Amino acid sequence: MELPTKEKYEKMELSERIECFKEFAKEKVTSNALDEIYVRLLQGTSKSVPDSLRENFFEYVSYIKFKNKNKQIRATDDFRKADGHFRSVLNKYEKFLQFIENNVINIDNNNEYNMDQNTEKKTQNFSLNQIFYGPPGTGKTYNTINRALEIICGKDFIDGKDRVELKDEFKNLSEEGQIVFITFHQSMGYEDFIEGIKPNCDNNENISYKIEDGIFKKICDKATGTANYENEFDKIWQKLIEYISDNDKVAIPKLNRGKDLEFGLSSNNSLKFLYPEGAGTLTKDNIFDVYRGLKARESGAYQNYMEAVVQYLKGKYDLNKYEENNIEDHKNYVLIIDEINRGNVSQIFGELITLIEEDKRLGKDEELKVTLPYSKEEFGVPNNLYIIGTMNTADRSVEALDTALRRRFSFEEIMPKPELLKSDMQGIDLQRLLKIINERIEKLLDREHQIGHSYFLEVEDLEGLKQVFKDKIIPLLQEYFFGDYGKIGLVLGKEFVEKMPETKFANFEYDMEDKDVYRLKISDKFKSIYE
Repeated sequence: MELPTKEKYEKMELSERIECFKEFAKEKVTSNALDEIYVRLLQGTSKSVPDSLRENFFEYVSYIKFKNKNKQIRATDDFRKADGHFRSVLNKYEKFLQFIENNVINIDNNNEYNMDQNTEKKTQNFSLNQIFYGPPGTGKTYNTINRALEIICGKDFIDGKDRVELKDEFKNLSEEGQIVFITFHQSMGYEDFIEGIKPNCDNNENISYKIEDGIFKKICDKATGTANYENEFDKIWQKLIEYISDNDKVAIPKLNRGKDLEFGLSSNNSLKFLYPEGAGTLTKDNIFDVYRGLKARESGAYQNYMEAVVQYLKGKYDLNKYEENNIEDHKNYVLIIDEINRGNVSQIFGELITLIEEDKRLGKDEELKVTLPYSKEEFGVPNNLYIIGTMNTADRSVEALDTALRRRFSFEEIMPKPELLKSDMQGIDLQRLLKIINERIEKLLDREHQIGHSYFLEVEDLEGLKQVFKDKIIPLLQEYFFGDYGKIGLVLGKEFVEKMPETKFANFEYDMEDKDVYRLKISDKFKSIYE
């Protein structure tokens, strides 16, 4: 579609601006239902609009006032409590205004846009698989928030926003499922990450087992649009259950004609046969699999009956046709894996380690799918899902990081930045202090065991600095040097490490090598470290 110039847009009447945004929003959604939601939001008639905002919603839609009030809106409790549709429309409206501000004229259906010759395109391409690595305290996890927002909202979105605003938006996107944050650990396995068989106990304490999607599969389904189909299917299934509850049974035509299939409800709301020729149940999960074009049961039992149920749902309740890889609104999704090196990667990813490669993603020329072991469904990784990992290079588990994972990720090193610290904090040069400490650590160990700047960012006075050394820096050095206090002394100096006098032993003959004994002490003479 073609957007008006900034000058033309500012001269429009409010009603014309609304129509212009409606046209823009229509280009960005995949169903009429969502489009209607945007319209209702703009008109202020949707229940999704908080009461305190609904009265002046037209003012928020105006160009200048929206720019001034956007920060205020996002800071209110109403905005945080509002549902995803309301936040979504504001996000889209903000993007719409950015295009107007930059005089972006042409926008195609793939959410890409062409700038005129006087305007620079402010987007950046990121690797689909990336890892932030570096010593502890350098801000790796901190930077994942910025990177995730850049991927989803664009570089323009984060420019000029403070940390509170960025964290609020990160929280909103996490609540909507567009960003997922997890931490790998030694107990995590394939069943937690991809899919597994989990026990389920009903009200009668009967135990059954069901296949449950893991963290990675869930976000992949959202990125491909499968989750949207699942939500729609859930609502329609509930209508069917309510109908049977009210009428005791439902008659569903067979695909090959003949006598109708009659179903009642089992104790767990599955469909139960009501004819004498046979007995059995069809579960909701089975029928959803058939809806997606899959074989519901390995034996193939009752496949035709389940297909008949799907046809019935399409005819009676307007269940939409399932279209694979119908990626909702072309949105990007981000999975953040903190401490990615702490998990057994080959065990967690399993056969999916190949599918995360950029050229093996769904929609790419070398697209690959695998059949999952439990659900028996075909699965691929969408190309709008970004994976961001963090890795602490001081952690010895880095050495065991799966080589297959190393080959499939791009690595971005994040090192200490002393320049971010104060050069004069009550007479202490924190920049020089950190720089000298890290130079000594690198000489004694290596550059991967340096100390990050984030430990000192909140230091305001000498007492705070003493506390940081006591609780953070000294314990870290003890871990680095395995209790070799002599080397800690080489890093911090004699004001922080003292050599104990010779120990006098009892009168006894025994050959032993001399060993120096050291003690740590807390000092406020920090200048002695770098002068």
